Amino acid sequence: MTIQKEVSNINNFEFWGPAVNAVRRLSYQEKQDLWDMLEELYYDTIPTETEINDFVSYNRETWTQWLGITEEELFDRELPE
Repeated sequence: MTIQKEVSNINNFEFWGPAVNAVRRLSYQEKQDLWDMLEELYYDTIPTETEINDFVSYNRETWTQWLGITEEELFDRELPE
C-alpha cells in the first residue's frame, strides 16, 4: 500500500481528529498490526489520508476487535506523555 510516497509505516503517518486520541493509546505492536490491517483493507487502491483517518476514527469497534481489544479497554489506557 502506498499512502504517500514518504509514508511507509504507521509511525510516520499523521493522524488527526478522533484518530489521534485512539492511535496514541496503542502499543507499538498494535500500531504495526493496525497498519497491516489497513494494507489488507486497501490492497487494491491507494487510500487518501482522509480515508485512513476516517476509518480509524469512525470504525473503532471494528479495528479494536481485530486487535483483540474493546474500545473501552483502549480508552481506559493512559495516554503516553
